[in-house]
Amino acid sequence: MTNIHQFKDRKIALFVAGYGNVAKELLKIIPSRDELLLVGVANSKRMSFSENGIIPDKVEDLLDKGVNSNIDSFCKIASEFEFPNKIFVDCTADERVAFAYKEFARSGFSVVACNKIAFSSPVKDWTLMKDAFLASGSNLLYETTVGAALPVLSTIRNLVQSNDKVTRVEAILSGTLNFILSNYNGEESLKSLVIKAKSLGYTEPDPRLDISGSDVARKALIISREMGLIREPGDVICDPLLPESLLTGTIEEFYEKLEEYEDDFNNLYKYSLEKGERLRYVAKISETNCKTGLESLPADHPLARTVGTDNSIIIFSKDYPNSITISGGGAGARQTAAGVFNDIILAGQKFIIS
Repeated sequence: MTNIHQFKDRKIALFVAGYGNVAKELLKIIPSRDELLLVGVANSKRMSFSENGIIPDKVEDLLDKGVNSNIDSFCKIASEFEFPNKIFVDCTADERVAFAYKEFARSGFSVVACNKIAFSSPVKDWTLMKDAFLASGSNLLYETTVGAALPVLSTIRNLVQSNDKVTRVEAILSGTLNFILSNYNGEESLKSLVIKAKSLGYTEPDPRLDISGSDVARKALIISREMGLIREPGDVICDPLLPESLLTGTIEEFYEKLEEYEDDFNNLYKYSLEKGERLRYVAKISETNCKTGLESLPADHPLARTVGTDNSIIIFSKDYPNSITISGGGAGARQTAAGVFNDIILAGQKFIIS
């Protein structure tokens, strides 16, 4: 008969923050691995724990009956569970959660995150976070902060660790913006495409956050740091997809401004088309700059051929001067959840193998 200690020794305890679309998809995948045990879950208001494991289908009911939640108390209670192998999984976009990673590291947790905030924070905060994990010996995995499940950061990291030098990266890093640009044809309005992207779950609740380019700028900064180019957030030049004047006011005013801007955008589209080019929102990272913005690219350019919600990342290095290209789905809860799950498996790999 297996006693409680043997049971715990054979399990990797998961503590998940966030119960949005990504977390819901993740909880569908977790039961596929017997060694994973969901022990704690929290949303912005409530949290719940069970030493014997939480059935994913019951999470919503448990949260409704749970205790008041904040990240400090979540960490404190999670730390009291005597599982030897514990992973904190951040499926939020919350700044308070992001800056709690250091405390989880000090408490012996590995951390898996799709939240970009900590990894694009000021260099001082980013360094302190990294140092906390080095000191604890715990794993910190965040592949899905760029490109969902695509192996972007791991590819760059492997090149750098093998003493290659990544010289530049050119990329489409927003499935949302690429969906809008690759579907725009001058017939369906820009406003209609933005609303469609939102209805399909591709945008943030407020689509202006995507259109501002700030999400792509964060991803570009994360890539830059993986390349060994340690920049501050303010070093990234970020030009929004649409003029900043359109992004102010209420969401209703934004949609009204989109209608007024339609002719101007259509002229940009036609001018690009007449040159045999395509409009794409591009990030460029090198030693000399780190910038994001709208570009008109030759139709045969790999980034111009990226359509729908796909991302495409072109990596140039000393050993690969003709580039490595990584392309595929870069948006969507399912893809991100799959990437988070892969990181969970990597974070707990030494326990799974033993």
